[in-house]
Amino acid sequence: MLSDLKHSAYGTGWRGSPWRYLFTLVAACVALVSSFHLKGATVSNHSNAMDLIREHCLPCHRADKAKGGLIMESREYLLEGSDSGPVAIPGNPSESFLLETLPAESESHMPPEGQLSNEAITTLTQWIAEGMPWDEQRLRATESKQAASWFLEPLPKDYHPILSMALASEHSTMITTLGSDLAIVELDKESPNMQRLITPHKDAIRSLAVDSDRHQWITGGFGRMLFWDAHTGEVLDEITDGLLGRITQLMISHDQTRLIACESLPGWSGNMHLFDLERRVPLFTWQAHKDEIFDCVETGDGSYWITASADHTIKLWESDTYREHDWLEGHTAPVMALAIHGGEGLWISAGNDRTIKVWERSSAERLYDLGRNHAYSLVDLAWDKASSRLYAINQRGDFYRYSELQAHSGAQSSNTGREKVLHRMRQPASSLMIWPEAQYAIIGTFSGALHAFTLDGEKRWELPLVPEPVALAPAD
Repeated sequence: MLSDLKHSAYGTGWRGSPWRYLFTLVAACVALVSSFHLKGATVSNHSNAMDLIREHCLPCHRADKAKGGLIMESREYLLEGSDSGPVAIPGNPSESFLLETLPAESESHMPPEGQLSNEAITTLTQWIAEGMPWDEQRLRATESKQAASWFLEPLPKDYHPILSMALASEHSTMITTLGSDLAIVELDKESPNMQRLITPHKDAIRSLAVDSDRHQWITGGFGRMLFWDAHTGEVLDEITDGLLGRITQLMISHDQTRLIACESLPGWSGNMHLFDLERRVPLFTWQAHKDEIFDCVETGDGSYWITASADHTIKLWESDTYREHDWLEGHTAPVMALAIHGGEGLWISAGNDRTIKVWERSSAERLYDLGRNHAYSLVDLAWDKASSRLYAINQRGDFYRYSELQAHSGAQSSNTGREKVLHRMRQPASSLMIWPEAQYAIIGTFSGALHAFTLDGEKRWELPLVPEPVALAPAD
């Protein structure tokens, strides 16, 4: 019952006199502090230059903003300059307009709200003189916070939300989160059975992924990931280094070699960590969003990863280079869930703005919204490949179905995405999954119960919270 589990589940500038060439660059740096300190004697000069660019320039000069036409996410983009021309010349600080505006006596002084220290100016000058060596990993690093400053209180005894679910490879077993515990469910069309397992997690488990090739599953909580033996239910390994927030999404790559972990620090950042799945070692880390990441999905061919965030944006990442390929902006509140309709080349998103939006993959343009006047925030989406239909739940427990989704826009869009309310549970729903073999939709709730419906909305069974856990893993 515990073996062979499998995961179910991115203005134009202005022109003028030569000193203005740099204005578009330095405008991104208005938040530079009056001094910049080396992080340690072993940190190279170009690493400190990467820190300056990452912390103070990328917020306004990324692919999703590119003020003045300037992008600083790679050396190649920086060398292309802004709409006004070049801004930095490798090996030639005297001809790099960037440096002309930094001294206090500069007529076009930047940043306008503060003066860089001599140390900071020297750092950038030497970096340009050295040829502008680029450290992609350093650029994508995130600012460190002290994990020791966090203390987790015990969860309330009645808090058992089911925030993530996955199917076994034979599709007769599923694993779910259950507050800080796990549940193994032996699926049946009429009378399923659930076992509750104690885990060492001290916070609610927000995410899980199942690796059938290695007979293991992975759970993500606050500041830690645990690797479990799918046969015995024992903890095999854990990762805590570099994890400072909640692991809100876990996903195994299309080629089964990498684990993608989305780490969220609310109001601060949403980071993506890549790990070698076989060796369980880190490969790469970067800040993907400016707030929590609520969902992460992979395109059918494995070429892109798509993330949805509390910063109201959806971003598309190249899975081979980890670069931001595109971004989608249209939601006015946190984006909670994603789904992919591969046949029509459509992406679907749902959020706290009570909308479900359909996007065209080829153009990254929003085509239309599904449904009318949703009264509550949308929580989760699930795509059924067999019927080519989309299913959705909101925070109140209303269960929706959408059919006839097509790549239409304008007047044609009114004839696509037909909505039907299948059931109203009237209790807070937290997660949704399709069980293909039975053609059931399974809904998890914040109370720790599971509800199964046919894909036409007929309720088949309900599994209440299992009150007594089975201790298969020792608590720390």
